This record gives sequence, structure tokens and C-alpha cells, in this order.
Amino acid sequence: MGGIETSVMSNTDPFATTWSGLTPQAVINSEAPSRDDPITVYYYFADNLPEEYRSIVYDTIDDIEDAAPGIQFKYNSTATNRIRICYGAECKSAVGMVGAQQNLQLANWAQKGDVLHEFMHALGFLHEYQREDRDLYVTCWSKDTANYVKKGMAIGRYDADSVMHYPDIRGDLNCHNLWAPRQCKRLSNGDKVGLNKLYPPVRQPRVYNPEKGYTDLYYCGRHNMENNNAPFGKISVDGYCGPNNGPNCPSCREYGGIQTWCNDEGSYATQGETGLFYCGRRFTARENERRYHDGFCGPNNGPHCDSCRRLLE
Repeated sequence: MGGIETSVMSNTDPFATTWSGLTPQAVINSEAPSRDDPITVYYYFADNLPEEYRSIVYDTIDDIEDAAPGIQFKYNSTATNRIRICYGAECKSAVGMVGAQQNLQLANWAQKGDVLHEFMHALGFLHEYQREDRDLYVTCWSKDTANYVKKGMAIGRYDADSVMHYPDIRGDLNCHNLWAPRQCKRLSNGDKVGLNKLYPPVRQPRVYNPEKGYTDLYYCGRHNMENNNAPFGKISVDGYCGPNNGPNCPSCREYGGIQTWCNDEGSYATQGETGLFYCGRRFTARENERRYHDGFCGPNNGPHCDSCRRLLE
């Protein structure tokens, strides 16, 4: 049925250190050893952090652990390497694990999306608009080199939906030619792919147990596909990853590899961000899918042609 490929879509710092102790470059080059347990990230709350922010942090941790079953967070104020979550004048975090204690600071205006953003920094991710190819999508006016300089390692298309992308209302970016409106409330599919690439999924009883379905893809059966076509909702899925057919989630695509198969019309089709297969050919979408159809089968999201649809039945 064709070859296998994997890709990371979020912008990572290749020289940062992930919480496995390896650089993103080493992990992506498959130098990371196989693991039986998730990578643990230790954290604790500083005394000055208001109680209302602690519940937001817990929600953020739930989202990340659900998106990437290769990560687990544990509360520990004395661990060798740990994140101290504190209150301050601005939201900020180091990129990756820096060793010993590091601060993740939240300001009085922080919402859940801001907390997700800073946690992604702490896990090794840079801003999406810092990509080397950003000039095709944004014009940067800022003189803040730390936050806006071009840097990082990103494979795949520019993720305008990423929680790591600032909106243009700040006055530092003029966004153009973006395929999605900016949002800062949730992880994008690209963010989830990136998390699973840097922190590969690990089987865990009652948490993550992927099995092959009728289609020969891996499925975990979790209810994590309600936004598989984000920011345009879900497509060709009931909201669950499998358990026997249909598109699979980013964790299972990383676990089993992103597949490229040949459809029954002889065209090669590769899994996109939605988990669906796309061959890139022109076709006419079904009436209920035309509102977000550009006339092509993929190649990243949106509806797919009937020939590619049959690959997942």
C-alpha cells in the first residue's frame, strides 16, 4: 500500500532540550530510544500564583496530555528539573528544558490560550511566525528580536491555526495569505502533530492503547477528533479515533507512521492533518462539504474525493 512518512508541523528550536534530555533535532532524526513510559515534566505553583490560574493550568495540562500521550505532568517542587509556575507582569517562558528550576510566568490578563502558548514554549516550541518561510505569510514590523527573529526548524505547511502564532492586532505583524483565521484558544492539529513528534506516544493502560483497525491503520478509540478539520470543525468522522476505520488521530499517526497509499483510481494519496487521505486531484465535493472546499482533494485538510474516501472504509 505504499510508503510511510512522518513530519512535524510546529516550529521547534533544534538546539533546545526537550524533557527527554534530547534536542528536537535528535528526536526527529529518530535518535531517541524507545520508551515504556511517558516523558515526565515536573511542575509546581509559586506562592504568588492566584488560585484561579491554577485551574487554568490544570485544564492546559489535560489538553496537552490528551493531545500527546507521550507526555505526563507531575506536581513536584523538588525534582531535579522542574517548572515553577508564577505570577508576573507578562506571560513568558524559556524554550525547552533549561535544567534545574525554570519559571513559566503568567500575567493578570492570561487566558487558557496564553497558558497553552507558554507551556508549548516550555516543551521546546517557538512562535510559528519565526519560521524561515514566514515572509510568504506575514510581514514583521517588530524590533523585538527575541520574539520575532527568524529561527527554528519546521517541516510542513505554515500553520496559521497554531496557538504559537500571534494575531496581527498587536501591530507587530501584518498577516496575509493565511489559510485560517488566527485563534489563541486551543492547540491546532499542527501543534498536536508537533507534540507527538517531539514526545512520541507511549502505550498506557486505560490511557492510550492503539490497535490496528479494518483499514490497517492504528486507532486508540479516544474521543479526540471533534476538530480534526480545525478551524472548520470535524470532517468524515464521528469524533472518535476509530476504533476500526475512518481517519486516525495525530497520536496514532505518529505511532504507526503517516501513510501514503494508492487509491482505486491509481493516484497516490497521503494522510493530511485531518487523518484523511488526499491525492491532490480536482473533484467536486459533496453538497454538505462545499463550504470549505477549494476544488481539490486536500492536500492538507478539507473534504477528500470518493476514491480516497474508500481507503478508510
